[in-house]
Amino acid sequence: MVPMACKGTDGAIKKIALGFVFLFLTSFLIIYYEIRRLTCATTNLCYASPFELSPMKELDIVVAIFVIGTMLISIASYYSSCGGE
Repeated sequence: MVPMACKGTDGAIKKIALGFVFLFLTSFLIIYYEIRRLTCATTNLCYASPFELSPMKELDIVVAIFVIGTMLISIASYYSSCGGE
C-alpha cells in the first residue's frame, strides 16, 4: 500500500528528480568521453605496458564506480521513499 503522502505531486516530483539524475549522468559521461578522447589524442596517457594499467584506465574505473554508485543510490532512494509507486 502506498502512503497518502507519496501520491500525486510528491510522486511526480520524485520521478522528475530521478529523471534529472539520469540526465546528469548521461551528460557527465558524454563530457568525460570527449575529454578522454582529447587527452588520448594529445598525450601518451592511454598507453601502458601489458602488465600495468594506464592512468586513463585507472580513471575509467573510478568513473565507472561513480556512475554505477550514483545510479544505485538514486534508484534505491526512489523505491524506498514511497514503495516504488
